[in-house]
Amino acid sequence: MGTVKNVLLIGGFVIIAIILILVYNNITGTYVRYKSENTTDSLILKKDNKYIRKIYDLKNDKLIFHNVGKWEVEEDRIVFYDFFINEDRKYNHDFDFNSGLTIASFPIKNRWGRYVFDYDQEKSYYKYKEVYW
Repeated sequence: MGTVKNVLLIGGFVIIAIILILVYNNITGTYVRYKSENTTDSLILKKDNKYIRKIYDLKNDKLIFHNVGKWEVEEDRIVFYDFFINEDRKYNHDFDFNSGLTIASFPIKNRWGRYVFDYDQEKSYYKYKEVYW
């Protein structure tokens, strides 16, 4: 009887480990920022650990920022290199987005099968949700 319990216990740990590996290996896809007032912000996470970022002016649907950078998962966080922290404000046409590029790290959550990574600094609420096509 003890052997059966040990097998079930080990089997349970193996299943949990496989699920965790699959969860964080399948984070690639298209994400959009949730609850924006001034900008539409989208990210495409590619399998080669590169991301494509596009920010549009919500008022006139004009592309105001585009960049490509690297991303990686560290434990339960996603880290972006050369990332612009979009404060969802109205940007002047001559705003230099590249001067604000930084390394950013967000917690990753899996909500009902959709990935979410967010950043919250009191007023600023920044959440990306995975988009299904």
